[in-house]
Amino acid sequence: MPHPFFDAMTFPWARQDAQALHTALFQAPALSAQLVHVYQVVGGLQPLTPGLAAHLAWREVLDLLTGGRRLRALCDHLLATPAHAALHPAVQAVVDARDPIRVQGLVRRSQVFIDRASLRSQLEGLIDPFSESPVLLVRGPSGSGKSWTQHLVIETGRAFGAECVFLFPGVVSGVEDVVEALFAAIGAGASVPPRLETDDAWFRKACLKLQAQAVTQRVVMWVIVDDLGDYPEGPRLDPNIRRFFDQFVLMMGNPAFARHFRLVLLDYPDGDVPTRWQSVWAEDRLSERDVDATPLRDFLLGWAKGADKQLAEDRAAEIAAAILARADEPVPAGAPPPPPRLRRIHAEVKRVLATL
Repeated sequence: MPHPFFDAMTFPWARQDAQALHTALFQAPALSAQLVHVYQVVGGLQPLTPGLAAHLAWREVLDLLTGGRRLRALCDHLLATPAHAALHPAVQAVVDARDPIRVQGLVRRSQVFIDRASLRSQLEGLIDPFSESPVLLVRGPSGSGKSWTQHLVIETGRAFGAECVFLFPGVVSGVEDVVEALFAAIGAGASVPPRLETDDAWFRKACLKLQAQAVTQRVVMWVIVDDLGDYPEGPRLDPNIRRFFDQFVLMMGNPAFARHFRLVLLDYPDGDVPTRWQSVWAEDRLSERDVDATPLRDFLLGWAKGADKQLAEDRAAEIAAAILARADEPVPAGAPPPPPRLRRIHAEVKRVLATL
């Protein structure tokens, strides 16, 4: 898995170890006096804003070094300098940082998400600032876990410093709602362009305006959109929303635009994609059989570590096997149809976690 600091596109300010490093840096007067020199020594290239207070100056430095893939050089420099020994614990914590999802599993808001190797591989590609596939289409039959995928996508994006936006029916009803939500997510709600031209022209203008705001604010945004498929009862989202994101994918062919965005389209329709799309997208096709004993065991071990509980690997394997056996029990004759397999596994995992 990529390093949550050194491979991030933006400095992951939401992490406690990130905040601890920032605090240690700006509270070291001797180091702050050498800030410009240290920044240049470790390979900082962009000019710094003069006259900033120490906490703001170091924030700018961390943002710029992360975006320039030079944060590791700063950490190596500080650890190699005995005069900065007081900073070493905070710096070493960043160097030793691990992917929080793989360490702890993913248990948030009473949700359980069992890691999927194929999906995780695709997400690792999204993390790369120079990814050749910054767009991910998640497809699969009903009950395969497409909508639940948003939990892992959001946790991954946040862990690597991205601003994550999740759009789905009820949160947005029309394409105007979508554009307003994207601008609002980066504090630029007042910058939404007026809709004065054709739909396609307005979609392009909105994308370019959003790019300008992301560049100014040094933001990387992960956009996750659910329920884009074709359904027997009709579309769940305004068809113009899919048209907007078809245009968004087209814009992702521009590296300057793609540097600031990642797009995950859940339940995107099967079949060919729009002919004008560049080769900027990848596909992950889910199956309810993706969850077997190995990822379930790994989830249990990660959950135990994050919850500070003792759980041996062989015991985790036994529990995983028992969970799957119970979830896959045959349905008695005459009984109503059971929930989808992943929901049965989810319910059994929650029940087991409550007992550990």
